[in-house]
Amino acid sequence: MNAVRLRAGRSELRLLPAAGGRITACTLAAPDGLLQQVLQPYPEQHADLDQWAKGGIYPLVPYNGRIRDARLRHADRDWALTPHAGSPHTLHGIAQRRPWQLLTCEESRARLAYVHAADAHWPWAFEAAMDIALDPGRVRIALTLRNTGSADMPGGVGLHPYFVHRADNQVRFDAGPAWPFDADYLPREPAADGGNRRLWILGATDFVAGEVTHFIADWSGTLELRSAQARPVLLLASGAMDQLVIHRPADAPHVCIEPVSHLPDGFNLHARNVAGTGTRILAPGAQLQGQLDIVLG
Repeated sequence: MNAVRLRAGRSELRLLPAAGGRITACTLAAPDGLLQQVLQPYPEQHADLDQWAKGGIYPLVPYNGRIRDARLRHADRDWALTPHAGSPHTLHGIAQRRPWQLLTCEESRARLAYVHAADAHWPWAFEAAMDIALDPGRVRIALTLRNTGSADMPGGVGLHPYFVHRADNQVRFDAGPAWPFDADYLPREPAADGGNRRLWILGATDFVAGEVTHFIADWSGTLELRSAQARPVLLLASGAMDQLVIHRPADAPHVCIEPVSHLPDGFNLHARNVAGTGTRILAPGAQLQGQLDIVLG
């Protein structure tokens, strides 16, 4: 798989379109010229996309997280999907395990696309596009999903970045409550503390205690990742990406901060009339779009 390199001033970003549209590395320049690696690098020689390595950024299309027991309730019927290897559930859609096409590439800009024909993994046809724009201190990633089939389908967009984790990392953002979840990382009914936003602060004591996982509703779209050892990294999400997943396995060198449009298994919760899942139903020809800016302070 051949890597594509984007440059803007001293900033650099690397892509592997054939590896699920992955961004494999990103180094940004701070206003004073300091260079900082903001992502845990993805090993570009790793070829098994069913058991992907932990690093970079990959697109979450047409859904994020798991679908319970690989069965999706939609339009008054149950749809059987293909479970993820070694699991009874699905995981993170299909597009990040399929090759994307590089449509255009300039020095600091690239456009990728994935065209999906209905199959056992996802029984509706769709097209996805990802536009990446690199500036000296910022990278902007816009992701679009369009239903190209003849029937309504549930759909979602999201991004799965692996940020470098440092011992004193602090994550700050405004959002609604967290959803409780079970041992399979599948949300249950909403939290009982209502839907009002509050300031979340996750710091060193949270991360040192072991695994950290949160499924969070009603995110404001702004998040700051701070460390005394590095420049702050600001996340700015817009469009449909108004929910948030944060996951760091115990002792991992990365922390995943994932802007998404819906909860894991949100489509099934929506079918049970659970509110606040972020589920969108796309009519034929309809599309869903979300955007993330990663800015080095």
